[in-house]
Amino acid sequence: MPIKKPNQTFLVAEQRIAAQQAEEQVNPRLNVEQAARYLGVSVSTLNRWRGEEVGPEWTKRGGRVWYYANALDTFAKGN
Repeated sequence: MPIKKPNQTFLVAEQRIAAQQAEEQVNPRLNVEQAARYLGVSVSTLNRWRGEEVGPEWTKRGGRVWYYANALDTFAKGN
């Protein structure tokens, strides 16, 4: 029986996951509670900023809000 080669979609997904994991080692992803603690503000303040689109850059994955450490640093330096 011949060995099956992984399909292209699988290889692309594996590469994307590896790149994301490497990025998170250099630039960790924090949840809302961690990000609020990192900035020294309350969770409600961070939520309000997000709603008003005035706070640090954020992303949503799997239905959860995440902040990257470098985005928090950039925001903190500008304020």
